[in-house]
Amino acid sequence: MTGTSTLSVSLPKSWANRYSVKKGAELLVSEAEDGSLVVKLEGGEVQKETAEINCQEYDSAEKLRRRFLSLYLAGYSSIRIFSKQRLSLECRKTVVDEARRLIGVEATEETPNSITVQDFFSHEGLSVESTLKRTHLLTSSLFEDLLNALAKNDRLLARNLAGRDDDIDRLRFLLLRQLGLALRDAALLHDLKLDASDCVSYAVVARDVEQIADRLSRIAKYFSDTPGSKNALKTQKRIGELSREAFELYKTAMESFLKKDTGKANEALDSKQSLYLHREEFEREMAKAGSVPFEYGGILDSIMGIAELSGEIAEVAIDQE
Repeated sequence: MTGTSTLSVSLPKSWANRYSVKKGAELLVSEAEDGSLVVKLEGGEVQKETAEINCQEYDSAEKLRRRFLSLYLAGYSSIRIFSKQRLSLECRKTVVDEARRLIGVEATEETPNSITVQDFFSHEGLSVESTLKRTHLLTSSLFEDLLNALAKNDRLLARNLAGRDDDIDRLRFLLLRQLGLALRDAALLHDLKLDASDCVSYAVVARDVEQIADRLSRIAKYFSDTPGSKNALKTQKRIGELSREAFELYKTAMESFLKKDTGKANEALDSKQSLYLHREEFEREMAKAGSVPFEYGGILDSIMGIAELSGEIAEVAIDQE
């Protein structure tokens, strides 16, 4: 209480110093849905954070890659990889290759002993939802091309689908980075219209969509490796029908999550049960047929994996209520 009718709020000095809040600075105060107040410096830029990795502490390229990726997902805008001696070719290649897999990340400075990688993809104006929708769009396109390959018995098209899931991986990493930044910055979390529970839901669904894309690539590879005999055409047709069912299930599950529609979510879960029954029928048909290429077993497992992941997306949609 200041005077008889004015209330004042004190800011933590460490926060004020970090964001260069000085006398006369204008602050924006907004109210979140839960009644909490978010304080943000108008026109101020968040101080860029830099992380460092000592290459000599990692005895394999894979461990170094994982550490680099973890810092990217944690939201660091600049990552410096260094060594007391000359940076090894393997270390340099690992960092550059991993940076190329990420959206908006470039190597900016290089010396014999270090390499600095920076993120140029500003989070301002980005929407976690739009990133997920883009991921969903690419996965749906991959699904449609696979169904087309199965319908046309086109093994060359199926073979060309390999690697298409890389773009989906990059978007998932971007989405996880966005969520990480939001969870560390209350103002950004407010701007993105998210809360901690939303962040968990988006992270789970993004993982499920990425794993669905992985299974689609696996189906494409299995199919391209199967012999194109006339005897297998009937089995292949049934595989196509089950894949189409899985696609409809996936689309319904994603619609339920993006639109927060529990009716669609329950529809997806019912479709999942139906797909399991059709899978049992198909397995009985394969048993009667006798000798069937083993690749079809791998395809069937991948289809049911897509059904499980789609069911999980639908369950997350129900939990959003």
